[in-house]
Amino acid sequence: MLPVADLAIITACFFGLYYGTKWIVTAGVGIARKLGLSDMVTGLTVVAVGTSTPEFAVAVSAVFREETEITMGTVVGSNIINMGYILGAVAFLAAVPVARRLAMRDGVMLVATTVLLAIFFIDGRFLWWEGAIFLAILFGYVTTLVASQNIVRPVPPITEFQWGDWPWFLIGSILVVASSNLFVGSAINVAEFLNVNTWVIGVTLVALGTSLPEIFASRVAVGSGRPEISAGNLIGSNLFNLLGVMGLAGIFAPNGEMALDYYIVESSWTLLILMSVVLWVMFTDWKITRREGIVLFLLAMASWVLNFSDLSLTNLF
Repeated sequence: MLPVADLAIITACFFGLYYGTKWIVTAGVGIARKLGLSDMVTGLTVVAVGTSTPEFAVAVSAVFREETEITMGTVVGSNIINMGYILGAVAFLAAVPVARRLAMRDGVMLVATTVLLAIFFIDGRFLWWEGAIFLAILFGYVTTLVASQNIVRPVPPITEFQWGDWPWFLIGSILVVASSNLFVGSAINVAEFLNVNTWVIGVTLVALGTSLPEIFASRVAVGSGRPEISAGNLIGSNLFNLLGVMGLAGIFAPNGEMALDYYIVESSWTLLILMSVVLWVMFTDWKITRREGIVLFLLAMASWVLNFSDLSLTNLF
């Protein structure tokens, strides 16, 4: 029987994750300014971590449920959606200028991190100390950005702190955590009903839900005539997903490790292909054209086809 209740819960969780994240970021920025933090530090911490809150909450919730497929699917799927569907769609609407520093530092960092992920996955396990390495790299990356006075994410236009920021920040946090737990449980039920593994649901449906803040931010960037902001936001989000979310997932994994099925291992190589293509198009004339945007979109779609059809890369080549 169609799990109508679970579908309703998933729909409600979409809104919960979106509005919860919005309140966390908006209220968090106000609190940060009350504490005297600069826009740069606020952008690197409150905004960057805030928009990645859905991925953090869903992935960690799945770890405690020992649902490795959901955890990995959320991270890999969100990164594919960010750099394939969202960036591809943005570039299709308007060519995206790419700053040389963004491509040469953050773009290269994204590809290097994905390479490291693929290496860690080779043995079919993700261990706690590998997660610790990711967190250490994230700390070093953020420290470097702070030292270079470079803002990863634009700060929402809030100029004054309001005392209502404190309860809104708390409400947003509770809403994200509650939504993530309900989301994971209902996603598992839907997977069972459709007779597909939870990896497919994680890499598509759950990943889409946790990518809502990035989708909204990119829409705002295009609407304001500044599509280049979208590229920086999406690269920053992917780095926080890989280093932060995967790092925490590894640390909290039961018995210090997560066993990975073959399709999860292969997905890291699929992700690496997409990230490499993104970096390549960024280096071509320092912009992403409409044609290149279509290519990114089609690559993301191809990765979904592979997951739904249960095809293997090794069978294709």
